[in-house]
Amino acid sequence: MTYLLLASIVVAIVVAWIQGGKLSRLGQVTFRQWWIVPIVALAQIVLIRFMYSASRLNLWHLRTLGMIGSYAILWVVVLWNRYLPGMWVALAGVTLNLAVIAANGGYMPITPTALARIGAGQAAYQMPPESIVLGSKDILLPLHQACFWMLGDVLVIPEPFPWPTAMSIGDILVAVGVFFFIIRTMGSRHQSLGLPE
Repeated sequence: MTYLLLASIVVAIVVAWIQGGKLSRLGQVTFRQWWIVPIVALAQIVLIRFMYSASRLNLWHLRTLGMIGSYAILWVVVLWNRYLPGMWVALAGVTLNLAVIAANGGYMPITPTALARIGAGQAAYQMPPESIVLGSKDILLPLHQACFWMLGDVLVIPEPFPWPTAMSIGDILVAVGVFFFIIRTMGSRHQSLGLPE
């Protein structure tokens, strides 16, 4: 999701700027409780990097509860800001990601095929089911073992893309929502967004 979200932000800023938008307007929007978002992101990094396990942990483990809880907190923050352009789309994406992660015990399911296509190669097919993908939220699960597998990391941007990545439908919706938010905000003069005329 990281590469997709960063790409959507950069492209949105460039497109809005070409259309005469002003980057300064982003700073003038009242995004409620914005400071929670980087804290949630940092918490997820800590949970992924420093509480790594080679296989799935039980539902009551701190990592599992932390991942589900962090997505729930993010959901609330986006809901608070639903009045902003694009936030309903982003909220739908966060909702889908929260649902699939909660249903799979705090992990995002990824298939061996998807993992192989983003760089793991044949090693992806040799890993046992329920293996945790190092440095990610993903758990390796065949389709028949994953709850809501269609909402997992099943969409792939493969090599030769410089940063091969797997993403979920929720990831795409979040990226689209953020893209729309930036485009509308940088180019908007509506007082409803708290921007100057």
